[in-house]
Amino acid sequence: MEVSASGTATDSNNAEDDLKDFLDSFRDYLTTAKFSDFTVILKRSQRRFSCHKLFLAAESEFFQRLFDNSFVESTSNEVQLELQDEECDNVFPSVLEYMYSGLLPDHVNAVVQILRVADMLSMPKLMRRCSAVFERELDRLNQPFLGALSDSELTTTLNAARIVCMFGFKNGDAIQRRIAHLVSKFLIKYFAQLYLRDLSWLHMPDFLAVIRDQPKNQMNAAIKGYLTGRRSSLSVLELDALAASVPMVDPQLALFCVEIALEKDSQPLYSKCLDCLSAEFVWLSPEQVLRLPFNAMIDLLKQDALGVLNEDYVFSFVEKLVEHPLAAEWNQKQKRKVWSSCRLALCSPDVIPKALALGASLERVKEALASPRKVDSADNTPRRSLRSRAYRSEIDCKFDGNPFGETGVLYWLGTKGHREEYTNPVQLGVLSIKCEAGFFDASDGRTLVSRKKKTFYTNPGDQPSIVFELRGGWELSPSHYALCHGEKSNTHALTSWRLEASNDGATWTTLTNHKRDTKLHFSFAEAVWPIMADSLSVSSSSSSSASSPRNSTDFRFWRMFRIIQVDPNSSGQFEINLCGVEFFGRLRLAKAEEVRHHSRHDDSMSASSGPATDAPNAVDVIMSAPIELQRKVRITPRGSQTAVEEVVLTPKDQKGWF
Repeated sequence: MEVSASGTATDSNNAEDDLKDFLDSFRDYLTTAKFSDFTVILKRSQRRFSCHKLFLAAESEFFQRLFDNSFVESTSNEVQLELQDEECDNVFPSVLEYMYSGLLPDHVNAVVQILRVADMLSMPKLMRRCSAVFERELDRLNQPFLGALSDSELTTTLNAARIVCMFGFKNGDAIQRRIAHLVSKFLIKYFAQLYLRDLSWLHMPDFLAVIRDQPKNQMNAAIKGYLTGRRSSLSVLELDALAASVPMVDPQLALFCVEIALEKDSQPLYSKCLDCLSAEFVWLSPEQVLRLPFNAMIDLLKQDALGVLNEDYVFSFVEKLVEHPLAAEWNQKQKRKVWSSCRLALCSPDVIPKALALGASLERVKEALASPRKVDSADNTPRRSLRSRAYRSEIDCKFDGNPFGETGVLYWLGTKGHREEYTNPVQLGVLSIKCEAGFFDASDGRTLVSRKKKTFYTNPGDQPSIVFELRGGWELSPSHYALCHGEKSNTHALTSWRLEASNDGATWTTLTNHKRDTKLHFSFAEAVWPIMADSLSVSSSSSSSASSPRNSTDFRFWRMFRIIQVDPNSSGQFEINLCGVEFFGRLRLAKAEEVRHHSRHDDSMSASSGPATDAPNAVDVIMSAPIELQRKVRITPRGSQTAVEEVVLTPKDQKGWF
C-alpha cells in the first residue's frame, strides 16, 4: 500500500496525540489516587500523596532500594520524607508529576529546585532534564547579541544560579561544574548590572575569575559585598588568594579590608592594604584613619614609604588625630604611641616649638635637631617625603573640547583621580573659594564647582573677585579654563574681567585679560579660553587674550587663581554671576620646600636645595630655656643659617608625648 507524504504527516500527528493521551491517563492515576498502593508524607508540612510503587521505583533509585529491601516502609506502604527545605517541599508535586507524565514546569527557579529534589531521590534522568533546561537558558542569555536584561529576568537567573552553585550535590558534580562555568560567563557579561547584588555564594576562585577584568569601581564594590556576605566563613587561603589577584589601588577598599585581614590573620592582604593606604595617604582624612583598628593605624603611620609631602604633614595629621572626638577615650600610653609615629628628625624646624608646646620631651627634640636628616639616596628627598605613587609625576588634564566634561582638573580632584564618584572639591578639602564681597547666599562658594546649573552670584562690590585656592599641596600650570554663566537669561553676564594667578595671595600674575567678551551672554552659557604662552613667563605681569597659544616647555605652577571683574557686567553692575568653573593643564603635588614657601607667603619661586643637617645653637637655646618660665623658641632657616627667637607659648601638659 502506498502512502502519500500528506498521509505520513497525518499518521505522525495522530501518533503524538495518542502518546499524549496515554501519558495523560497515567497522570489521572496520580490525581485520582486510583489503585494507589503507597503513601508519601512530607515530614515538614505533613502533606500526603497517594502514589504507585511502580512509578516511584521506575524513576527513583531511592524508592527502588526502599522497596527491594526489608525496610519497615516497604511493608507499611508509607514513608516520611524530610526534604532539605520548604522550597523542596513546594516542588515535590511537580517531581511526582514528572514520574507519571514526564512533564516539567517552565519556570527556571522551579526547575532548579526540582534538580535538588532529584539529587536527593537519586533520579538521574530527571537531573539531566533539569540541567539541560537551565543550561539552555544560560546559553540563550550569554549570546553576544543580547543587551541589558530586565531586573526581574536578572533576579530570576541569579537566584537559580545561586541555588545550583550552593547546593551540595551527591550525584551531580559534573552537572554542577557545567552550570558553574555558564554562570561565570553570565556574571561576566552582565556584571555592570549585577556587581551590587549578593555574590557571596560564589566560590572564591570563581568570584576572582568574574571580577578580574571589570572596571575598578564596580570591582571594588563587588569585593566589599562579597567579603561582607562571606565574612564568617572566609579562610586565610581565600584572603591570600584575593591579595594575590586583586590590584589594591583604592584606599576605600583598603580601609575596608584591613580589619578583615587582621581578623583572619591574612598577612599578605594586610600588607597590601597598608601599602595602598601608605601610597594614597594624602587622600585619607583623620576620621577614616581613626576607624582603623588601633594597631593597624600605628602600623600605617610608621610606614617608611608613607605618601606625604613632608614629615610636617604627618605631624599635623597626628595632631588632628589626637584632638579628634573619636580619640577621646585614648589613654596616655595610646597617645604617646600615636605621637611616637611622627619622626621629628624629618620635620622642619618650624614644627619644633609646636612639638614642645604639645608635650614633646626636650631630650627627643634635642635628638631630632642634632641628628642629620635622613635622606633617600635615590632622589635626595627625606625618606618619608615620598609622594603618593600615583602622583609622583604631573597629571596632564587636557582640554578635550567639553568645558565641563571629565578631563578637567577640578573633576580629577573631585573624583580622587577618577577613582570615585564626583564629590565637591571644597567638601574634600582640596579647594577653597573666597570672595571679599561675599556670595549672595553667604556660602563658601562650593556651588561654583557643584557641576549643577543654578543661579549663583557674588554680592555687589567695587571690582569684585573670586579666589580659587588649591589645598593639600596641589598646584597647577593651566592651559585652558572654562566658565558657566550663572543666570537663566543673558542678564548680569561677565563682559570684562581678568584671570590671575599667585602663590602667596599678594603678588598676582595676569593670565588672560578679557575686554567686551560676549561668550557668556546667554542662559547658562558655557565657554572656554586658552592660557597664552607669554602669560606663563616668569617676568609676565599682564597679557592680552589675543596672544599666540602656549608652546613653551618651561611651565609655571600656581596654587591660587583669581577672577576679577574690571568693568560692569551686561546689566551695568559690579557683581559676578557664575555657576561653573573648570581648569585644564598640568597638575602636580608641590615639592616639600615649595609648600613651606607657600605657607610663609614667600614671593620667591626658588626652594632650598636641601635640608639642614643639624642646629647645635638651637639645641643650646632650647635646653637652656626652663619649662617653668614657659619659654620656647621659634627656629627659622635662612639660607645656610638658622635664626632662633624666643617666644612665649601657652603651655600644655608637660608629659612627653614623643
